[in-house]
Amino acid sequence: MPTVDPYTNAYVKEALDLSKADGADVTGESYAPMEVTLEEGCK
Repeated sequence: MPTVDPYTNAYVKEALDLSKADGADVTGESYAPMEVTLEEGCK
């Protein structure tokens, strides 16, 4: 029987840490909805 957990978040954690170090908002704290106006005819 394997002694290592087959599921890991190691790669996700590393990616999030690298993104945070680059200044990315990985938690959505700076999220602000934007206003979008839909125009007929996709122009």
